[in-house]
Amino acid sequence: MKFVLLALLSLPAAMALKCNIGGGTTWDNVKANSVDVKDTAKYCYTFDGKLLNQPIITKDADIGNVFCEAAKTTQIDNKVLGMGTLICCSGDDCNPASSASILMTVLTAAVAAFRL
Repeated sequence: MKFVLLALLSLPAAMALKCNIGGGTTWDNVKANSVDVKDTAKYCYTFDGKLLNQPIITKDADIGNVFCEAAKTTQIDNKVLGMGTLICCSGDDCNPASSASILMTVLTAAVAAFRL
């Protein structure tokens, strides 16, 4: 019985985070696929902004936790990503590929930030 309980408790640690990875120049042409990012990231993110004065939407895993410190939404000006809105989240596929789901991402990040 103890083994079963320990096995169930260790499942979340053994399960890898899945993030949508991809992007586009407008919400209408964003292409992203769900990817298992293993143990390399705590957060997924969506960046909506401009890089070199061109519109860009990027969805990725924050490998090494370079951009995300917590599940929250922030305005950034970054040499790598550009200038715009960075939405960090920490659940499987929490950075949805479609614009219809972006509201849920923002709400999820707000709830997560509120709990901290």
